[in-house]
Amino acid sequence: MEFRILGPLAVSDGGTNGVPDRDDRDVDIGGAGKPRLLLALLLSRARSPAPIEWLTGAMWGDHPPPSARRNIQLYVYRLRRVLGPDRILGHRDAYSVDASDEEVDALRFRRLTGEGDAALAEGDHRRAAERFKEALALWRGEPYGDFPECVPLAFEAHRLAQLRIAVQERRAEAELALGRCTTLIPDLSELASRHSLNERFSAQLMLALYRAGRRGEALETFQRIRGELVAELGLEPGAELRELHRRMLADDVRLQPHSGPPSRLPPDIGDFVGRDDDLILIEKHLSAREPRAGTSAVPVVVVSGQGGVGKSALAVRAAHRLRQSYPGGALYIRLRGTEEQPLPPMEALERLLRVLDADAPADGAGLDEMAGLFRQALHGRRMLVVLDDAASVEQVRPLIPGDHGCGVIVTSRRRLAGLPSAGQVEMRVLSEAEGVRLLSRVAGHERMRAEPDEAAEVVRLCAGLPLAVRIAAARLATRPYWAISDLVGRLADERRRLDELAVDDLDVRASVALGYRGLTADQRRALRLISLLGSSGFATWAVAALLGLPSDRALELVEELVDHRLLEVVCGRGPDLRCRTHDLVRVYAAERAAAVEPPERIAAAVERVTVASLRMTGAMSARLPLALPRTHRPPEQAGHGEPEAALGPGWFAAEEEFLVGLVERAAQTGLDELAYALTEALVHALFAVGNRFDLWNRALDAAHAAAKAARSHRAEAAVESGLGQLRYCEDRFADAKRHFGRALLLYRELGDAYGEANTLNGLGTVHKELGEHREAIPLLTRSRRMCRELGDGEGVAHALYGLGVAFRELGADRRALGRLGLAARAFRLVGHQPGEIIAVRGIGLVFRARGDLARAEEWCAEAHRRAAGLTDRHLRCYTGQALAKVWLRTGRTAEAERLLAPTLETSAELGDRFGTALALRTIGEAHLAAGRPGPALDHLHLAMATWEDMEHDLWAARTRRDMGAARALLDGCAAAHDVWRSALRVFTRTGVREAGELTAWRRRWGCECDLSDAHVER
Repeated sequence: MEFRILGPLAVSDGGTNGVPDRDDRDVDIGGAGKPRLLLALLLSRARSPAPIEWLTGAMWGDHPPPSARRNIQLYVYRLRRVLGPDRILGHRDAYSVDASDEEVDALRFRRLTGEGDAALAEGDHRRAAERFKEALALWRGEPYGDFPECVPLAFEAHRLAQLRIAVQERRAEAELALGRCTTLIPDLSELASRHSLNERFSAQLMLALYRAGRRGEALETFQRIRGELVAELGLEPGAELRELHRRMLADDVRLQPHSGPPSRLPPDIGDFVGRDDDLILIEKHLSAREPRAGTSAVPVVVVSGQGGVGKSALAVRAAHRLRQSYPGGALYIRLRGTEEQPLPPMEALERLLRVLDADAPADGAGLDEMAGLFRQALHGRRMLVVLDDAASVEQVRPLIPGDHGCGVIVTSRRRLAGLPSAGQVEMRVLSEAEGVRLLSRVAGHERMRAEPDEAAEVVRLCAGLPLAVRIAAARLATRPYWAISDLVGRLADERRRLDELAVDDLDVRASVALGYRGLTADQRRALRLISLLGSSGFATWAVAALLGLPSDRALELVEELVDHRLLEVVCGRGPDLRCRTHDLVRVYAAERAAAVEPPERIAAAVERVTVASLRMTGAMSARLPLALPRTHRPPEQAGHGEPEAALGPGWFAAEEEFLVGLVERAAQTGLDELAYALTEALVHALFAVGNRFDLWNRALDAAHAAAKAARSHRAEAAVESGLGQLRYCEDRFADAKRHFGRALLLYRELGDAYGEANTLNGLGTVHKELGEHREAIPLLTRSRRMCRELGDGEGVAHALYGLGVAFRELGADRRALGRLGLAARAFRLVGHQPGEIIAVRGIGLVFRARGDLARAEEWCAEAHRRAAGLTDRHLRCYTGQALAKVWLRTGRTAEAERLLAPTLETSAELGDRFGTALALRTIGEAHLAAGRPGPALDHLHLAMATWEDMEHDLWAARTRRDMGAARALLDGCAAAHDVWRSALRVFTRTGVREAGELTAWRRRWGCECDLSDAHVER
């Protein structure tokens, strides 16, 4: 049966090889009724089922009748009666036509066009012209011309019409190469007239006239075309037409048909975008008109990059631009390097020798003899050889000419570094601007201008891969009723993304699959499991843990996948190598993992790498001492021999995105305990150190999702505890108390002594920070006792430190010194250097509060000296501030100010609001000590704004006390009274030692009057 849609819809009941015979009968499928429209719609999607929902919209628009689905079933019944019961197939909520490619004229048109393109690429212009002519003969009018009101068919008809124009251009190219100028002129005249703005037809008409000896008519044609373009568009003709006109005026001999071998290059791509630097590199290497002095080497350029990055397009564009440098012509051959059976060098040489009309090789000739014949055929000619899609150096080496007047461009997914004298061009994905430009050229500039952000998002979702961007653009071009945001929504779902990135013979999934099929079994497994690591970069140690392999074997696999262009190197080398997967490769590999890997194997792989991450985090962490103790005991797991000692201090900075992604993956895989444990480890090790609250929130969100899925009180307690720690480090103390309180209740209900003990510690620490020391002491005392019974040395150390601070604030100095001394020792016993340092600093603060400044300086200087030996800049902020304040008390104001400047800068950079306000307040005190009340007030006001924003009454009161001193210096004692009274009320309520220090403080600033309240120092 023959289905004809390249014109009004027609069906006949016979035909040979898809070509109608004279005796064929037309099948009556009715006039312009709905069954006929349904058949046309099904034929427009002949290679895939048409969903009923789509058919309904196409047939009735936005307002289908309630009986639409039933009507479609009735039309299907009628079509089956006419066409046969097996022609219309039913699927789940969809229908399709069972018709072969040869039975549908549009599909046959595509096949013939493809054969013509292949012949044109190989330089067989006669066969190309025949195939193009046969394809064009299938057209009988406008496709789907009897359904002008159906929007999807109108768009499909437009797409087919554009393909027809492209085939007409290529047929004319083949006919011109064969010298059939006179017979071609009438057809080209009609085409140039019908498509007056298509400069390609006009150029071909001019060339045909010129070669037919009608030079004057050719020049007149140019003037006519120029006049039309200027009148209609206000534009001059394009570069191709202008250059052709210039050459005709000069009677350039190159306008005549080639006397030597014609070019075998495929057509250049009209919407080629960017790559200017790459083109310059290729041309610089190959464009010398004569061989370089002192060398006989053939210049070779290897263009390499991942599948779909545009290597072939770049090579063809460069070859067309290099034509003048290679007057002997150009050879092109596709070596099928990414297919299961690459083209053997012998067969490639046979094809090239046929193109060159060289002497046939003797029977039984070997590879060396064939290569010699090829080099002999090229001797004395300046020809460019394009070897596209090479598999290996061994495949390419016999195809390199021996004559140094020739040049070679090789494209390959691999670098082929073994080729001698080869220049390397490494292709990258498109930038956002280049990707949007490609979208604009294919899908239209107006649409990109209407939705610029959505256009950029399409490029991002395509990961800048030219093949993917081109497919996305083609989908938009054939669906002008889509908004770009519609496509963004389709691409955003990773499970559907590769389905969306396929149109006609362009298919991202197929491109990636070519590389995947070329891998060994071990390499495939590695790529599948690596897809579990997400889109951020990952290091070799993570791959080793993921695969359960030794580090050296994991590194080998990673480097092999890099060579195959399925991984990208981010930085580093050897054991420190960091890589990432291109997003679309990762999506494909994840598909294969879901199809091939059993769920238990995936879970085991994620468990291995999560456990390794826990070990590495614990081993490399500096552990911020002001962070809270763990409230969740990590599960006991065996390690996998990670090389902790090989990692430097920058490890966390490099791994932070990866580790957060791993928490999310572990939670998705159902590894709840590990997800919570890694989240808390990161809180203590990474996020609190750098105040990376965005990453901490991501990790907690993942843990929270796992908790909800598990419906576990233990999981809920862990999440509440984590939120308490996060809010504490964000200086959101009221929220921190609320979350810790919820966690405490849950841990008590569960009977989890470890969680309860350390949640008590966290809750007590928050009370202590808020100046609620009477509430903090019993919580921390109970926590200390429980932690000691549980053998949790770190929890004991944290509780002792909190108790020491609380006692100091309440003026119980002897007890404060005792607890802080024990805290320093406890931190030392568990190997917690920063904790020991902060406890030493705390001892110095007790002596400073007592007025023993010599011993205060001794202890604070020791803390700062030790902190300088660590990489923790955050810790140095606090030790530096403490020492600077001692220096202010001893009159060393200039030294203190020099120490405070970097402290303020670092605290602000790390997002530590408490530390920033503390530094601002201390700088204000320095200005007071130096007799500069104006600058002092400026800094104190900034500190006050932060304290008030944090709702931290005690530190706000301390800052008001200093502001009162500045007011006293500026405007006299009376101006300070209200400020001091406000501070005094807070000191009295909280019971801190400053409540009894007001008299000494007022006298220091020359104020002897009575505030008649109570008493203000710090």
